[in-house]
Amino acid sequence: MASSESSGLPPRSPSSASCCPRPTGWTFGGYLPEPTLLVVLLLFFFASWSLLLRCPTPRLTALNRSSFPLSILAVNGQRSPAETTAEEEISLSSSSSSSSSSSSSSSSSSSSSSSSSSSSSSSSSSAAAAAAAAVVCNRSRYPSEAELSDDQLTILVPGFSIERIAVLRNNTRRMSSYPFVRAIYVLWQNMDIPVSRFDEPNERFDSDGAPIRVLGQRSNSLNNRFLPRTFIETSVVVIMDDDMLADKSSMEFALKVWRENSQRIVGYFPRAHLYHPENGSWTYSLKELRQKGERKKYSMVLTKTMLLRTEYLFDYTCHMPSGVRKMIDETMNCEDIAMNFMVANYSNTAPLAVVGRLKDAGVRWTKDQRTYRVGLSLRADHFDSRSRCLNELAKLWGGMPLRYTYSKAVPA
Repeated sequence: MASSESSGLPPRSPSSASCCPRPTGWTFGGYLPEPTLLVVLLLFFFASWSLLLRCPTPRLTALNRSSFPLSILAVNGQRSPAETTAEEEISLSSSSSSSSSSSSSSSSSSSSSSSSSSSSSSSSSSAAAAAAAAVVCNRSRYPSEAELSDDQLTILVPGFSIERIAVLRNNTRRMSSYPFVRAIYVLWQNMDIPVSRFDEPNERFDSDGAPIRVLGQRSNSLNNRFLPRTFIETSVVVIMDDDMLADKSSMEFALKVWRENSQRIVGYFPRAHLYHPENGSWTYSLKELRQKGERKKYSMVLTKTMLLRTEYLFDYTCHMPSGVRKMIDETMNCEDIAMNFMVANYSNTAPLAVVGRLKDAGVRWTKDQRTYRVGLSLRADHFDSRSRCLNELAKLWGGMPLRYTYSKAVPA
């Protein structure tokens, strides 16, 4: 499929020590003979071990909820032995620095003993986060691309709003009937509503084909939708909002387009970035750009419905420039822009928008005979926030990797 693309800026550009035989009658510092030293060391060891047994051992799960998590806590309220063992109770910290700053703030207002305890706690948390990151970013834990199927797709849908549950339940049930859907995972992120609720008969997610599983998350982070997961069996995933429904033919067409453009992000909702040379800044456009004498062009697609390589989930989590995920957690925005940055930088291509029939149920809801809006994209500062994200991401990446394209895939 031909496409016309252009870019605002180019993409990314022990020494061995000898040891002498120990002399007879060796002493430690000239005071303790060897047998006495051995006894002292043994007593010290047992005293330390006893102290450790009294204190809770730091665990990977004992991280602040603001940390960047990877956890599968439950599947429809119960453990799934086959699919959650590799990732259970693991967390990645994207905000260890905020944890540190909180620690130092606390220490400045407390006594020196409290400061020492706070610093120790922060160090333990950082060490646990680093250990968790090493586990999560161990590529050998995940299937190779050759082991993944490319004739089906896996749908990942973050869920939080209880007002949207009925819509989400109906949409996932309908999409489960599509023969090219391998599985649907609802990433439940509302800490106030336990995932066990979805075991109740009137709350259960029923399927008409592919399995639907509700996975409890450890935090309400937009980064969760891009976490690598060992149980994904397809080479392509669909990231969808909880209010979106794609009909069968539209999603099947998008899968076909993706298979022919597997290095690119494929999606239905194009957006663009605009450069301002007078001050060197970027702004976010809520629609495609049309400049004089040109066709409409775009440089991003939204996660409202986005198809991308499963491998990109690992890259997003483990290879993203430092600070990106933390920024997303702090702003509760822009994870889709970050993914577009990463893929454009890796593939040196623009995304590809497809034309299809999708139903968006999240724009307005009626409650108590009044109309109110739900969804992050409907906040008053949404446009300004995303423009700030563009500029911050460009700094973190060291340039602007996004590329424009004029092309769209249209079904016959």
